[in-house]
Amino acid sequence: MWEKLGQQYEAKTYWTVRHDILLRQYWAAYQSKDKEAIERMRVAINNFNEEIKGSPARGYVITSDSIRKSLETRARNRALQEQGVPMQRRDIPLFQDIQRLHPGAQPIGRQRVQ
Repeated sequence: MWEKLGQQYEAKTYWTVRHDILLRQYWAAYQSKDKEAIERMRVAINNFNEEIKGSPARGYVITSDSIRKSLETRARNRALQEQGVPMQRRDIPLFQDIQRLHPGAQPIGRQRVQ
């Protein structure tokens, strides 16, 4: 039984990592506004989708909707991070506690550049 569970977890991790890396790379290309890099990522995503089509990993397909949602989430998380706001609710008390140790520090998004 443990061997089966280990293999299942390993397979899940393998496909999750590949899926997430492609979305992370797409985000980087999107941020750079490099049309060639974006096109390379589209080709890589299409190749990935072709590889898993009809396989047990077909649930990891990357759709245009999942790309859009990934870009929106990454943009929102980046904005929150720049404002010094935690991305997860559970981290709010932790961040507030640490903020008390640095009362004069301003989040990156609130700093004035001189």
